[in-house]
Amino acid sequence: MHDHALQTDRLDEYLRRALILANSPQALGLDRDPAPSPPSKVFQKRMEKLLADPAGWVKKQARPRWTRVLRTAACAALIAALALGTVLAVSPTAREWVHKIVVAWFDGHAEFRLEGEAVPSSGHSWQPTWLPDGYQEISFRDDNSFARRKYEDENKHVIRFQYKPMEQGNYFNVDNEHGVPEEVTVNGLTAHLIRSTVPGWPSHLTWSDGSTAFLLSGEVPSRDLLAIAESVTLEKDLLAD
Repeated sequence: MHDHALQTDRLDEYLRRALILANSPQALGLDRDPAPSPPSKVFQKRMEKLLADPAGWVKKQARPRWTRVLRTAACAALIAALALGTVLAVSPTAREWVHKIVVAWFDGHAEFRLEGEAVPSSGHSWQPTWLPDGYQEISFRDDNSFARRKYEDENKHVIRFQYKPMEQGNYFNVDNEHGVPEEVTVNGLTAHLIRSTVPGWPSHLTWSDGSTAFLLSGEVPSRDLLAIAESVTLEKDLLAD
């Protein structure tokens, strides 16, 4: 047994020396060792992502390839539509929306950045006038710059409704790891839907009327999310009725 281990160690040493010799400058026909090549920019970026969030990087690499391909294709189609002006050529309201909201897509989340000048507060609040059966409002907070409403049904399913003025520096952050983006309309206005593809994760819908930006999130079918959005009304209009 000892002799066998000794022979194995010697064989490993012979192989090591052979590899060193085979890769020597003389064997390669070089006068001296070549200078090491600097790492590529792609490699450097990958290492930066790995070092910044090792667990997240490993999780992303472990995802099925088809999910990454599908998400990349959907994002590329969305960016191409905006860049080529497909939407801009169709509707002035869409043109206004694109100028006001910038979509930034990151690993793990999407950021909807609101661009524009400060808009005076209306002194009234926005709220949907239609909800799926069983949902009741359980909380409401309004500090003028950011308002939030939360609805819940008897099974503890949640719908969240948020809105902010279209003002430089305001933004919405939403999860994008469990859904795919789609371009839709809300009352004729261009909107963005991140439709959930994973049970137990909410879909997200965001749009703007030019002065206020809205975000709806919930574990409900996309058609219900759109119906809720189209029912959103300013409180003063409800009082007038």
